[in-house]
Parts: sequence; structure tokens; C-alpha cells
Amino acid sequence: MKLLFVVDSFRGGAGNVIQLLAQAFYRRKYEVSILLLNGKLVDPRYDMCGTEIIDYPLGKYAKGYTPFDRVLKSVKVIREQLERIQPDVIVSFLTELNILCCMANKKKRPLIISERNDPAKDRIKKYWKVLRSRYYRFADRIVVQCAGFRGFSGGRFIDKCSVIPNPVLEPKVTRPAGTIHTPLRLVSLGRLSKQKNFKWMIDSMELLKKYDSDFTLSIYGSGSEENELRSYIEQKQLRDNVFLKGFVADTYSVLAGSDIYLMTSDYEGFPNALSEAMAVGLPAVSRLCHEGIKSLIDNGKNGFVTALDDMQSFVENIIRLKNDPELYSFIGNNAKTVSDKYNTDKIALLWEKEITDSLNRAV
Repeated sequence: MKLLFVVDSFRGGAGNVIQLLAQAFYRRKYEVSILLLNGKLVDPRYDMCGTEIIDYPLGKYAKGYTPFDRVLKSVKVIREQLERIQPDVIVSFLTELNILCCMANKKKRPLIISERNDPAKDRIKKYWKVLRSRYYRFADRIVVQCAGFRGFSGGRFIDKCSVIPNPVLEPKVTRPAGTIHTPLRLVSLGRLSKQKNFKWMIDSMELLKKYDSDFTLSIYGSGSEENELRSYIEQKQLRDNVFLKGFVADTYSVLAGSDIYLMTSDYEGFPNALSEAMAVGLPAVSRLCHEGIKSLIDNGKNGFVTALDDMQSFVENIIRLKNDPELYSFIGNNAKTVSDKYNTDKIALLWEKEITDSLNRAV
């Protein structure tokens, strides 16, 4: 069977998940291709031996003077690629690419699309929302990452929605139990964008410094807010505590060398970096951006989760972990079990059921 994954690039959470799924389906003897519609941008994080990588940036092949013109040209070139590749099933990630695939495919082949954020909170432009409401009907199935996400677009697609969390790979390196660095090493990974709300994280560091200044926070990632965040760090007089480290490919080594993982996003899907940090054995402190976070973090048992606006509790949990080695070890050891709960093979079986069911419906 020929399976085509469609995603933006290998940079980011969606691209990482596609790679893990591609590996899993190649092991299952599928013929697997990945169509990268923003271009590769970075090398794959995992071994993609046996998988066809199609580097096809829409910005190069679908230039247009208006958004509507770009959409139409993008649909045309995607349709051409689908005709060339001739997949048996298409799996698309990310809202805009999902819409384009729905428009290009028009139910010619089984198509499964996946929302990678909370679709009710994802800040897409109005015309994309209109197109989503109109064209998602051409998808056979819609995969969301948490049960609470199924009611987007007024619930009109709820009967098509399935819930599949992300796979979590068992890391090759783990965090030594019970050892905490001096100064304390805090870490976070993510795109430097408004969604991740690193300003809130920086504000929490300003509060933390009032209690204990012996810490560093390293933020790994790139994005449109980089210059603004650098200025904000200076403004808050945290240049000796908070550092923007740029993009990193080997996230597990970075995480294993840190002490506590922080996540302050305003909204998320199933957060890859948080789950990877937990798999390494890193205690995490997170804001509760949606109820699905509780499927990863059992508060006080394998991490800490606080209300969106409760910065005081967020900081107090960091201090608790630093000052209580027994609690730190207990949380870190429990966090590691996330890689078994969301094992790649378990998640691939859920995807395989969706693929098989879509094929059966097409017969």
C-alpha cells in the first residue's frame, strides 16, 4: 500500500511526528512518501531510510499576488503532485495544508487530515476558517489530539473526528535521578511565537528571582518573536538568567542536561517537547492551556500543572522541586513512563485503523 504524508517541513512538532509515523509504517511494509510543502528546511531528525522525501515548497511553485490566487495555485500544484505520486491513502497535518489537500483531492482518494493544535484557539486567518468550514467535508476522517478538540467549527465535523495523541519515543539518554545542578537549569523548547507565550515565562522568571536568583533558563527555538523577546529579557533585567539558544536538533541531550522543563503556551495540541522532556525524566511545570494536558501531567505525581493565570503557583512549584530532592526524584521517575503510555507502535496502530477503515469505506 502506498501511503503519503503531507506536512510543512521537518522543522517543528508536526514534522517530527510525521517522521516517527513514517518509520513505523515502513516497518509495517507500507510504501511511504512524505511531501514537504514548505520545503525540508532542516535535515530529518530520525532515520528516514526507505521513505521517499519530496521537497516541494509551495512558495516556489505557487506564487500569487493575492491570498485567493495563492490558494488556487497551491491547490493546482498539490493536485499535480497527487496525480504523480498516486497514493492509496493521504494523511495531511496542519490546518492550511489540510484545507489545500481537501480542495486538491476532492474525495478522489481516501484522505485523513489532522489538526495539530486546539482548533478552537488556533489563530488562523479568517479566510482559512471559512475554507476549513467549507472543505473539511471532503476529508474521510479528522484526527485531533485531545477529546476536547472534537467540537470545533460548531461541532459540524464531530462525527468525523477521532482522537489520537502523539507518539513519544523512548529516549536514548535519560536524566540521572535526583541530581540537581547549581545554579538550577530550567529549560523550554518551542517556536518563538505568541502561542508559546514566552513573555509570560520571562515574567515568571522575574518573580522567581525575587525568591532565588541562582538559576538559568535556556529557551531553544527560533521564530518571529526572537528580537522582541531579546529586548524583553533586557527590559526585565534578566540577561544573566534567561538565554535564547536558537534551534536545536538533538533535543534529548539538551533536556537530559537540564533540571526542570517549563511550558507556558496559551494553547497547544499534544505538546511534543513537554512529552519528550518527561520521557527523559525531567520534572515539568506547565500552565493548563487545555484539559488534555492532564492526560500527560498528573498534577503532583509526574509533574505540576497550574491555572493559566496563576504565576505564583507556577513559581512555587519550581521552588518546591529545587528544594525537595525526594519530590524531585519521585516526579522525574514517574514522568519517564510517558514513553510507554504513548509508545510509537501503540500510536501507529491507532493510525493504521484509521487508514484501513478509510480504505474499506472507499471500496
